[in-house]
Amino acid sequence: LSRNYKKALYFMQRGYELGSKLAVSRLGYLYVFADDLERDVEKGLYLLRKATQEDYALANYYYGLANITKMPGKAVNQQKAKAQFTLAAAREFPSCFHYLGDICVSNRRPEQGMQHFREGSLLGDPMSQYRYGRALFHGKGIQKDVQAAAKWFHQSAESGHADGQYWHGFCKLCGIGTLRNLAKALQLISRSALQGNLRARLHYQYIQQRGTKPENRDEIIYHGTKECGEQNFILLHHRLYSAWRQN
Repeated sequence: LSRNYKKALYFMQRGYELGSKLAVSRLGYLYVFADDLERDVEKGLYLLRKATQEDYALANYYYGLANITKMPGKAVNQQKAKAQFTLAAAREFPSCFHYLGDICVSNRRPEQGMQHFREGSLLGDPMSQYRYGRALFHGKGIQKDVQAAAKWFHQSAESGHADGQYWHGFCKLCGIGTLRNLAKALQLISRSALQGNLRARLHYQYIQQRGTKPENRDEIIYHGTKECGEQNFILLHHRLYSAWRQN
């Protein structure tokens, strides 16, 4: 089905008139975030605040998003966002946990951030699984455990998360934390690329150009460490390449 925000707005408005908390939350979200709709951020925020007064986790989550997202004429309010995400987390709303984790990490509380990523991962949030996997892979804020990292990348990838697919594919390609499996690695990196992941797209294109002969493996993996993004990413992947060489 194609998106039709105007029709969605109509049905949400009807639900709002009937007192549906879900409709109020969705309606507020549409006014704040929908691209194909004339936005009314103030109206959207009013509706989300109204829904949060009903102790509704989805409304807390949306209101948290509204406060942590940069918008013209509106400052980011991390503290207010954290308060709303915390309320949603108390009701085990999965998607809020990776935001809480990111807030903690940005405020130099990595151990607390890891706890949020872990909780979100256990509740099935793909972004939390990916973020927790990255932390375990590099040993940042938590003891390094590449086997556990590969497991969480796998879980994230199974849910269709593009970054999870790429990193699970990279682990399969390098044999880090899991058995090497070139065919599976290519499949995962390809799926990530199809979702628009630039790193995966560049890496997969290079693999296609060079072929998958064993004698090309060093070049294939090294390209993934060198050509896929900004300077920080290049440095990170040089470390990944070194880790592969040591395996």
